[in-house]
Amino acid sequence: MKTLITTLGLAVLSLMMQAAQAGDPPLSDSFSAAGDWASKSNSKFKVAVENGVLTTTSQDGGTGEFTQPVRINPAARWRAAVDITFRSYNEKDAAKRAGLAVNGPLGDGMHILLTSSGYARISYWDGKKWVENDPLPFADAKRAKTKLNETNRLSIERESGFFRVYVNDDYVGRTRVMDFTPTSVGVVQSSQSAMTVEFDNLVLDELGMDTRFMRLLNISVIPGSKPLVIDDFTRGEKQAKRIPAWESSCVDVSKAITNGRFVALCNDKESSALVTADSSHAGYNSEGGFSDFQVGARFNREQGDGIYGLELRAKRHDKVPDETPVLNLLLGSKSFVVYYFPPGAELVRLVDWTKSPSIKSTDNHLNLTWENGRLLIFINGDFQTAVDAPKEFYLSKVGFYAASGTTISVDDFYAGEM
Repeated sequence: MKTLITTLGLAVLSLMMQAAQAGDPPLSDSFSAAGDWASKSNSKFKVAVENGVLTTTSQDGGTGEFTQPVRINPAARWRAAVDITFRSYNEKDAAKRAGLAVNGPLGDGMHILLTSSGYARISYWDGKKWVENDPLPFADAKRAKTKLNETNRLSIERESGFFRVYVNDDYVGRTRVMDFTPTSVGVVQSSQSAMTVEFDNLVLDELGMDTRFMRLLNISVIPGSKPLVIDDFTRGEKQAKRIPAWESSCVDVSKAITNGRFVALCNDKESSALVTADSSHAGYNSEGGFSDFQVGARFNREQGDGIYGLELRAKRHDKVPDETPVLNLLLGSKSFVVYYFPPGAELVRLVDWTKSPSIKSTDNHLNLTWENGRLLIFINGDFQTAVDAPKEFYLSKVGFYAASGTTISVDDFYAGEM
């Protein structure tokens, strides 16, 4: 049986090689054609493509961002860049700046800004507010050109979880480690008074593989890691009739391995299907130290419209010996949720139902990674969000869940310590 590390690694590397051979970056716009940029104009900003550049104008100041949707490969290392020319502004306005807008799947995003006086900054919107500590406070861009009508090239590059900023190909600064997948990229300008900015040669390009996401998504082998479950459900004809390593808490359940996928349906009216690797197959002893771990699988909803996804079970607590702590990452049609069922307490929504453009109609790959007390959620390789992990959750079983009456098929199941 192939290991999932090999299966996923080769699949992703193949995608990256195909993208590289195609030579087309996810976004490249020299503004030789008008596109749909003008439609992004609003009451405060005029947006237009004229004379081979993108021009944004504000009569009264404010902040405006104008983006295009993008899609990058899982675990891609990437760079976004744009040429910026300040055409007109109020000299007394100390807040005039322009740059790149890079947004994630859940309404989060970054502004990578260059001031007219030659300072670069990254600010981060977490989907609800601007974070207090900028990922990159104002830093002197020593090669920035600061005269009106001079052009500067601003770029941001992701590598190994960090973001590096360059102005005119000169390194300016680096952020802390940040987990982020771009789903739209464009430009932004901000001022307190009238200002016109020209942008040109906007690009988002893939540069290879990001080592941090390769590790978090189990694309590369982690030194010292301990696999718990690896199953791509490849079986011979005789083995397909037996599923000895997996069990179900659903009484009326049908399960089979068909065409290299595990197919399960729970018919219980009062319960939902739960299929897990048993403790002898997946359990591990975390006494004496708690290990980070990751769990992932590829799902398809074959019939029905119920929710489905990953289920993780922990060792029972001595204080509540009759209840098992449970953690779920589940998908609906266009949304996902993270549930935690603590022993002796009510359900906790670690992440409430949240819409995500990363969710596809079929064949969704879910990853749940526990790292340094944080839960990191990935859908189809796109980082979604991270939340504080439950306390005293000692993993003992891993598996998948589907609402009663919903048939799911599963492939490329992996669980392991990091």
